[in-house]
Amino acid sequence: MVPDDRIRVAVAYALPDVQTVLQLEVAAGTTALEAIRASGLIERHPGIESRSIELAIFGRKVPPATPLKAGDRV
Repeated sequence: MVPDDRIRVAVAYALPDVQTVLQLEVAAGTTALEAIRASGLIERHPGIESRSIELAIFGRKVPPATPLKAGDRV
């Protein structure tokens, strides 16, 4: 069970030849960008920062400061 001040979310990164999906438990109010940083995805895929990436929640583009809800996938 997740404490009330924590939520479960997923962070995904996908290219035609590479896919990574990570499950996270983060503080309520965590933003899309904060979740990506907390996931370690940038360290796993160093090329991410050099690319211009767009953030989305379930495929809908969002600004980096968008707060996440339980069950969201960035």
